[in-house]
Amino acid sequence: MPENVQNAINNAKLKKKHSDFYYRLRLLNDKIHVFTTIFYNRVPVYQKKFYEKKKKDLELKLKRQKQEFEEQMFLLEKKMQKRNQSSNNVFD
Repeated sequence: MPENVQNAINNAKLKKKHSDFYYRLRLLNDKIHVFTTIFYNRVPVYQKKFYEKKKKDLELKLKRQKQEFEEQMFLLEKKMQKRNQSSNNVFD
């Protein structure tokens, strides 16, 4: 290489905005980011199955509770209707 080109390259290296350490640290940070996105954002298969089973169990439980509640409300409504009919019969 010509001497003036070599001098220009050396001067540019001296004046560059960031040091080699900065670029190495940036590369390491990128690698850490890739690692964390791959391994920390994934859920293991056994854990997924556990969550799915837990969700299904909870849905079944809530469905049963809803049915029981609706039955209780239906019985209460019948009871109130009977009470109203009997009170209406007394005043007739």
